[in-house]
Amino acid sequence: MLLTKQSLTVFVLLLVQLIGTFAQGILPSGWENIKLTRELDLQHTFTVESFQLTIKNIADKPLKQYFIPIPKQLRDQLSTITASLSKNTDALLNCYVSDTLNTLEDGTVLSYGVVELPTPLQPGKEIDIVARIFYNIAGIPYPSKIKIGEVQQLYFSTNRLPLSPYSTLEGRLLVKTKSDVKEDNKPEDQFLQGTFNDDTNTLEFGPWYDIKPYTVSNVDLIYKHVPALKEVINLQRDIWVAHWASTIQFEEYYELTNKGVGLTDGFSRLEFMKRSQLAQFGMIPWIHILEMSLPEQATEHFCTDKVGMVSTTDVVGDTFYIKPRFPIFGGWFYNFTIGWTNPLNQFLQRYENDDETFLLTVPILNGPQDTVYDNVNVTIYLPEGAELLDAGSPVSYKSISTAHEHSYFDMKEGHVKLTFEFKNLFTDIGKADLLVKYRYSKAALYKKPLSIAAYFFSALMGFFVIRSLNLSINN
Repeated sequence: MLLTKQSLTVFVLLLVQLIGTFAQGILPSGWENIKLTRELDLQHTFTVESFQLTIKNIADKPLKQYFIPIPKQLRDQLSTITASLSKNTDALLNCYVSDTLNTLEDGTVLSYGVVELPTPLQPGKEIDIVARIFYNIAGIPYPSKIKIGEVQQLYFSTNRLPLSPYSTLEGRLLVKTKSDVKEDNKPEDQFLQGTFNDDTNTLEFGPWYDIKPYTVSNVDLIYKHVPALKEVINLQRDIWVAHWASTIQFEEYYELTNKGVGLTDGFSRLEFMKRSQLAQFGMIPWIHILEMSLPEQATEHFCTDKVGMVSTTDVVGDTFYIKPRFPIFGGWFYNFTIGWTNPLNQFLQRYENDDETFLLTVPILNGPQDTVYDNVNVTIYLPEGAELLDAGSPVSYKSISTAHEHSYFDMKEGHVKLTFEFKNLFTDIGKADLLVKYRYSKAALYKKPLSIAAYFFSALMGFFVIRSLNLSINN
């Protein structure tokens, strides 16, 4: 039967509505927040949003998933979500970001972080959980440019009241910074205003009572943040495993910028020298020295940039100090490469029941403190002839891939190349280790040196044979 133009239009509208319903998914319900305390930690280059929750199942069926709203503009900057029961903070719960999107009446688009309980909670029961969301962002410089010597201030906007899909009986907001923080455009209602606690450098809001779901009430914060905002746009981290040398070599290429406040009048060498002493105490909003935290027993350090070898470096203990060729102010960039070598036995273990199977554990990051990373590629090169058995990461990654790459004296396929691709990392995640399980037989271990020796022997024998030939023409 042929459709009329009007009926076809109705059909298309219904189809679009149906697709939108599936795209949104099932919106969260069934919980009640007995007590919700939200804390924003703005002390670093990254932002930490913490929740201390006492929740109650008010549905007529057991529930296992609890939803935490995440504004859509922050979802692309989300690094990781962690959660645990308050009585056992060491046991982490399963967390992930839902594909569900919800548009509020004011146009705010929300995504959701999902916390899964170990077992479904029965109707009428309560439970205490702690959740933390890490974002690869900090406040925005306010103003965007200052003179050398002026104090850097940052601006951060967030929701004042609990932006929860569930009703909240009691809610609070705590904002923690390194120095004074003040609210811009304070509301006239003192019930909504915050109080600054000098002892803890915390701006405290609430408590509020009987808050409806999805209550939108923004608060604009302005606070001092003296250190520079270090951001690595791209990091290529190469790790070479050498069984014959019993070493592991690291090489890292950084594309670094300072996303902090810029300069109003450009760079002045005189003004910079006047305040160079403050750089020793980190009381400046520009990058003066990079402190790279390296593994213990690191040797053979080097640092290069686009010009050549960087000589203004020093090693003190496990820290590699690098002084760039110029101070990195807000909006400035600096590209450089560093490298070092460690004993292989620091990172490699052999299985007791199989001496040809190995477990490699290497940190995801080694780098400057209080730094965020937009894009990170960690590439591990296993010896030629190794068989990759398994690989994993405690931190969610964008992709993982394997390939082969030739290096010096490789015979056939080349080194086994394993690459992890990450987004939105920060310094503290560097403490987590990548795990790589592989098999490297003794035959593969000795194949390369024996093959190289055979080639050299054949070449030398050929040389002696040619020299022994008499190719002269006698009369």
